[in-house]
Amino acid sequence: MNTSKFKTFIFSKTAFVLSLVLLVIVARAAWSVNNKARDTRDNLALVEAELAELHERGEYLEGEISYLQTEEGVEAEIRDKFNVVRDGEEVIVIVNENKETDTPKSVEEEKQTLFQKIGKLFKRK
Repeated sequence: MNTSKFKTFIFSKTAFVLSLVLLVIVARAAWSVNNKARDTRDNLALVEAELAELHERGEYLEGEISYLQTEEGVEAEIRDKFNVVRDGEEVIVIVNENKETDTPKSVEEEKQTLFQKIGKLFKRK
């Protein structure tokens, strides 16, 4: 008699509804885990790319450090940063005369608002 009550419960509407609720809960949990796994894979790819960039930068900086530890490197950096020459050397500055220079704008033009500048475009001269 016990088995007939069990079979009756298994095939009842209540058991069916409980099974559906349990199925929905499990499906949502699986979906959530899947989304977290996808996000983790995406983050892993980003972090690996950033790590590769940092390794490249580290190699570059190690090269710069080894260059600056030489006398030639120190001299080149000092000349570059501070515009310094040795005794007896001269500096030649080459000026390109074909280069057009921008004329400074008047104070009135600089203080105009965007709408004033747009309106000026449409005004007849």
